[in-house]
Amino acid sequence: MVIEIRHVRAFLAVASELHFGRAANQLNIAQPALSRTIQNLEALLGVQLLERSTRSVQLTPAGQLFRDQFGKLMRQMQDAVQATQRMGRGETGLLSVAYADAALCGPMPELIRRFRRENPSAKLELVQGSPETVLQLLADRRIDCGFVPGPVRDVRLDARCLHSDPPVVVMPVSHRLSLKTKVTLPDLARERFVTCGGSAWESLRRLCLKAGFLPNLHQEVPHLDALLAFVAAEAGIGVCPAGVSTSARSGVVLRPLVDTPLSFDLHCAWHRENTSRIVTDFAALVARFAAGSGAEPVALRSLRAGAAS
Repeated sequence: MVIEIRHVRAFLAVASELHFGRAANQLNIAQPALSRTIQNLEALLGVQLLERSTRSVQLTPAGQLFRDQFGKLMRQMQDAVQATQRMGRGETGLLSVAYADAALCGPMPELIRRFRRENPSAKLELVQGSPETVLQLLADRRIDCGFVPGPVRDVRLDARCLHSDPPVVVMPVSHRLSLKTKVTLPDLARERFVTCGGSAWESLRRLCLKAGFLPNLHQEVPHLDALLAFVAAEAGIGVCPAGVSTSARSGVVLRPLVDTPLSFDLHCAWHRENTSRIVTDFAALVARFAAGSGAEPVALRSLRAGAAS
């Protein structure tokens, strides 16, 4: 016979109560059965764990050591059981998320905040990259989820559109168009453009051609912060999602770009074959968020209010 968990539980109950009757009630077993279990344990160990008398039960030094050591092991075992259950429910684990920097101007921060609140034990790994890099990481299953400008055309990926932002023109405060409350594409015919490239620039370029001019691409930069910095330095103007107003720096102004079908769509995507519980739960959170995100961002409301005045 070997020491079993039932032996340990029985002894820890007696060690806690120092009374066989109360310990038996705690374990919901008969007192004689409890006594036999303790006797079996002492026989297996070859040491006396308890000193019994008609009036009291006391731990021997060996019993105190057994209580301390096995009490710690039982707590660790319970922690392991609970951690395993949380993992099975998707409450723990690692969720790796990559994002293009434009996502920071949209609902991604709020989604991450909700995920952390609903899954306090889960670990979150955030990686920044270009939209092309994020999509490749997703396709290769090197990350779990990604926030990228849409549309997402890779058939290996599932995606949900979270947000659609209208365009704004970002220009230096001294720019001639800064006096206007709204801007149209023909207003930009003679401007130098600073852009982050990608599908958004290609869409803008096609619209400019339809409007009768070829946009002058002066500088391509890796992210929005760099775009804002170049615009503030009067290197050119940029066309960005309206949400960029939340991070706009001094030296630039934003004006709505009107009378154009251009929009900036933000998608959350994940690989179709990634069926881990934590990804499934995050996808469900994204779906709930997308279904209930009809509110217009404050930054956009203020821009539209300015355009109407």
